[in-house]
Amino acid sequence: MSGTLAASYVALWVIVALLVVAVAALAKQIGLLYGRLPQHGARMLPEGPELGASIETSVVTDISGTSVTVPSGDRKRTLLVFLSPACGVCEALIPGLKGLTRNEKDTALILASIGGDVEQLRTYAAKHGISHLPLVLSRDFSVQLGVLSAPYAVLIDRGGTVVSKGLVNGREHLDSLLSAVDLGHQSLQSFALEHAQAR
Repeated sequence: MSGTLAASYVALWVIVALLVVAVAALAKQIGLLYGRLPQHGARMLPEGPELGASIETSVVTDISGTSVTVPSGDRKRTLLVFLSPACGVCEALIPGLKGLTRNEKDTALILASIGGDVEQLRTYAAKHGISHLPLVLSRDFSVQLGVLSAPYAVLIDRGGTVVSKGLVNGREHLDSLLSAVDLGHQSLQSFALEHAQAR
């Protein structure tokens, strides 16, 4: 009886050792697969202003009646985010916008609506707790920049040059615009492509 018990005990430890090896092999394969996947970020589309384009400074009035300088006149880079009250994805983006204002002190956030009227936007801003952020209703402004869909973001550097742009569906997409520029790229996709070609 004790011989059978000892054999089953040894067999159990062999099985445990094999499982540990199998889990380690799977973890390695997952790591390799993750390294091969492209990094996701804001999807850059042909619409919107040309990268490298210079944005002329303009003063617009937000929904509270305050004058807003676009791009920001306080030597910060400007993240211009286009929203629409009728856009469900835009609502999902709002928590990310709030977090961005807390964490990115060197970036001025300006919201621009491509739809609705002033009263709709005031209600929208109050409902989502973004009344403290500059929210501009300027169809001419969005047409001038070539932005036809929302949510869409344009990152403008301190000199007024468009350095990144794209469709943004969440906080990670907003962060990708800022991170890519910090890495010296226009998007995370171009960063990933350059590193894939270097391998």
